[in-house]
Amino acid sequence: MLVLGLLDVFGQETSTTRAEAGAATLSVSAPSAVRGGLLFQARITTEVHTDLREATLVLNQAWLEGLTVNTIEPSPLNEASRDGNLAFDLGHLAAGSKHVLYLDYQVNPTTVGSRTLRLELQDGETSVTSLERTLRIFP
Repeated sequence: MLVLGLLDVFGQETSTTRAEAGAATLSVSAPSAVRGGLLFQARITTEVHTDLREATLVLNQAWLEGLTVNTIEPSPLNEASRDGNLAFDLGHLAAGSKHVLYLDYQVNPTTVGSRTLRLELQDGETSVTSLERTLRIFP
């Protein structure tokens, strides 16, 4: 078990997932495997290629189930539930700008398993780009 921990089988090593579209590039940098009780951070970066008038990041429920969100920085203009998903309103993002959102988490100790994290960038109700990544949670 000690050797597996030293080889980072149980998490904390950060990986980046990217999705590119004509209007924007979306990326998430976060661990793909974590352990119960662990503190970790996810960084969501939006690089804007054309103006987005009503930029919104929509995160599926897997970003929250069994995880405690300690802080979100910078705070979005508004937070809402969109069909059970978490929606962060970023407002107007000008072409050539970059927005970075930090989510600081703690894994609830009883949470284990694997889940698919989905993230979508929308401009109003229009999808700009989206990505998926897997998060594995070890006891």
